[in-house]
Amino acid sequence: MWFSWKLINELDYWTEDRKTGRSEGQTEITSVQVVTNTDFSAKVDINISYHPPGEKEILAEKRSLSITTPDKNGCYRIDWTSTFTAKDEDVKLDRTPIVGEPHGQGYGGYAGLSVRMAVCARKWKFMDRTGIVKGDMRKDKDAVWLATVGKTPEGKDAGIAVLDHPSNMRHPTPWYITPSMPYFSPAVLYEKPHVLEKGKSFTLKYRVLVSSQEMDKDMLEKEWLDFSSR
Repeated sequence: MWFSWKLINELDYWTEDRKTGRSEGQTEITSVQVVTNTDFSAKVDINISYHPPGEKEILAEKRSLSITTPDKNGCYRIDWTSTFTAKDEDVKLDRTPIVGEPHGQGYGGYAGLSVRMAVCARKWKFMDRTGIVKGDMRKDKDAVWLATVGKTPEGKDAGIAVLDHPSNMRHPTPWYITPSMPYFSPAVLYEKPHVLEKGKSFTLKYRVLVSSQEMDKDMLEKEWLDFSSR
């Protein structure tokens, strides 16, 4: 699981050069504070600076991860909050164009929080609150949560869900899904880029539910209602 904008002011912060291992834009972690507890809960606070290599910061991120104590079934939650602030200029957050736009690509639209599963999860099912998501598609209908569920190689139930908070920009978000990888993402920029004006901020909030038992729609709806009320 990771977070990356694709393009910031037309510079690529996602794609790594195969020779150097670096992207065009630099995502620099400037500080990390970690608190761990005896009940296995934890809190992680990270400051991140986005800037062209060797140049001043154009976008700042304050990221907070709150990880809950695993329950008796081994399930736990990661509440993810990121606040982005444009520094001394307007900042355009963008992605590879989608089909129907100039230079659009069938794989366009991705950016933001991303989850990529191991190869053994290719047979898992994706679902949202309307049911099973079928086919190898780039964009699911707007949904407040999306989950992938199935069996581990040992035959145990497992799954992971991402919940989109109602305060988020463009909620409910489009979802970028590629079951063949398998990969999914609440793709907040899928339909269009976003310009963050100089000195302005916005916040994205997600809950990630990691489960070692079967998840169903009723369970996930209750989880989203709890998360959305916070």
